[in-house]
Amino acid sequence: MKILCVYELKTRDCGWVESFYPCRRFLEEFSARGVQIEFLFPEEACKFFKESRAGFRKQGERKSLCLFRGPVPFPVIKSAEKAGFLCINTPESIKKASDKLICASLFSKNGIPSPDTLSANKAIKGLPRKIPGTGQKLSFPVVIKPRHGSRGENIFLAKNMEEMKDFFKTKSLKSGENINKSPAQYIAQQFVEYSCGRDLRVFFAGKKILVAAERINKGINRDNGEIRSNISTGGTFIPLGKDRETALLKSIKDVMEKIYSVSGLFYGTADFLFKNEQELLLCEINSSPGFEGMEKQMGINIAGKLAEAFIQAAASIPGFQRPV
Repeated sequence: MKILCVYELKTRDCGWVESFYPCRRFLEEFSARGVQIEFLFPEEACKFFKESRAGFRKQGERKSLCLFRGPVPFPVIKSAEKAGFLCINTPESIKKASDKLICASLFSKNGIPSPDTLSANKAIKGLPRKIPGTGQKLSFPVVIKPRHGSRGENIFLAKNMEEMKDFFKTKSLKSGENINKSPAQYIAQQFVEYSCGRDLRVFFAGKKILVAAERINKGINRDNGEIRSNISTGGTFIPLGKDRETALLKSIKDVMEKIYSVSGLFYGTADFLFKNEQELLLCEINSSPGFEGMEKQMGINIAGKLAEAFIQAAASIPGFQRPV
């Protein structure tokens, strides 16, 4: 059986795709397990799923497994589902995970400890401001971040209202393109001082934790708003150590079960902030996390662990036989 992977990338160079680290690693790990994987760009996938749907007749029957990586347009993912493919992740779970404001609301409603969060278009009207349904009030300093975003891009620490308003007035450019800086497209989130420049990333698949590691960015600078721990901004993965890992994972066991249930994600990452060394706050979840930094810095075969989980998921598809 062939597994499909729809990848949204800036390039449409098919030759380059197979040299792209995540694609190359998936090719290596699936091939080592006797399973073929084919990569498609979203435009190619739309046509393919439309043709597949025409021959899809049996309700509930699955044709194959389809993975989605990068910001694949939601209609493309829905078309795969309608065509009878087992989607990882599902359209609904990807839609939830991609919106930080929706996630914050889900975390709050389900009793998952997380930083207080408001839409930036409400926060900019004045802080402190009560957060609906929680009884808590959000006050400065706050972290401003896009509702839909990744890799720690366009994140800013606002210490007062003047800095927040200046952030939205300033024109932001990236790769020659204008960045939408409307407050409606951003959230304002409680700044957790203790966790500045560090967090805990938990990689999971199939309702199991694959690996957990601390990310630290020693180059943080609160004065210019640089507080991110992302690998793309200079962060480094640090092993937790056996005793510390055991204690931290035990402390979030129930939270992780809620994350699996509430998000609907088959695989992804959960990023936690340190309230202190024993208590963690769930900052966000990711439906298509990168793993190059974790593999290279920690020597852990993430791609192999994911391939195993995906192949196990595909075993539920009629006619699928795992290579011996």
